[in-house]
Amino acid sequence: KLGEIWEKTRPAKALEHYRAALAQTPNDPRVLRLMGHLHMKLNQQAEAMKYLELSIRIQPTPEVRKKGTNLFHEV
Repeated sequence: KLGEIWEKTRPAKALEHYRAALAQTPNDPRVLRLMGHLHMKLNQQAEAMKYLELSIRIQPTPEVRKKGTNLFHEV
C-alpha cells in the first residue's frame, strides 16, 4: 500500500517499495502489475511490458483468457 501512495508524489520511492515487495514475493501478480503500471507512468515501456506480461502469465485476466497471450502484441 505504501508504494501506491508514493506513486503520485515520489515514484522513485514507490519503485523501492515495489522492489522490496517483489524480493519477498517475486511471483505476486498484483505487485508485478503495480510495477508495470508505474514504469508506464515513467515512460519506461520496455520495463513496463516485462512486469505486465509476467503478471498476466501468472494470473491471466478474463480478457487475456478470452483473446490469448498475444494481447500485448496486437497492433
